Amino acid sequence: EAIVVDDGSSDASVSVVEHLAEGDPRIQLFRQENTGVAGALNRGLRESRGEFIAFLDHDDLWKPDKLASQLECFEKDETLGFVGCYSALIKPDGRSLGWRFGTAASGTVYHRMLFCDLVAGGSVAMVRRNVFDQAGFFDPNPGIEGRSDWDQWIRLSRLCTYTTVEKILVGYTRGPSNYS
Repeated sequence: EAIVVDDGSSDASVSVVEHLAEGDPRIQLFRQENTGVAGALNRGLRESRGEFIAFLDHDDLWKPDKLASQLECFEKDETLGFVGCYSALIKPDGRSLGWRFGTAASGTVYHRMLFCDLVAGGSVAMVRRNVFDQAGFFDPNPGIEGRSDWDQWIRLSRLCTYTTVEKILVGYTRGPSNYS
């Protein structure tokens, strides 16, 4: 399934999603007043039904093999709660800026996660749904807006193990309109 949350956008994204959804029942659009990043993520989580959850921010890109590579990790290790990968900074036109994010972390990473966002990006992680059910959803507190993903990864890492696919599978867009 592809859950799209329109969190009060002012561009043409709703019409694009509506057009795509016409021919594909797996695509579901949910519209809401702007609630911020955590609010939009939580709406997507509430509406989703899958065993695994992966996020894709509106201005980021996934490589075609991202989901398959991460699912392979889950299939090899049933104790994993979430899986990351590397991401590369890209310009809005898709060209690389030459920077890579992410670490080759694996196993019990809670203490390391307290000091460093090992996941390093909102479009990077794939998470078992039942781990979200245990940890709770993203914290919408305005005091951590923009870092609610790191807070979430910390809470998840207290409950389960983590691993990294050591390949660049996400393009993280850096431009003047970025939130972070």
